[in-house]
This record gives sequence, structure tokens and C-alpha cells, in this order.
Amino acid sequence: MTTPRDVRSAIGSFSDVGMDELVLWPGTAKLDEVKRLTDVVAG
Repeated sequence: MTTPRDVRSAIGSFSDVGMDELVLWPGTAKLDEVKRLTDVVAG
């Protein structure tokens, strides 16, 4: 996933099949990227 739209779409797909929990494991040590992901998920 490389865009906010991709992230939201993936989360929506998991939700559509009944998942109510999802753990996103960052593949980077760059905290600004983790913060951006948090903003996308929360927003």
C-alpha cells in the first residue's frame, strides 16, 4: 500500500469480510511515516 486510498481500501476489505480487529505492522523505523499512517486510519 502506497497511498492513503490504498490503506483505507484494504481496511474496508477486511471489514467487509467480518474482521473487527486489524494490526498494522510498520515496515519502517521512520516515525513520520508511522504518524502518517495513524492519521489515515484515524481520519
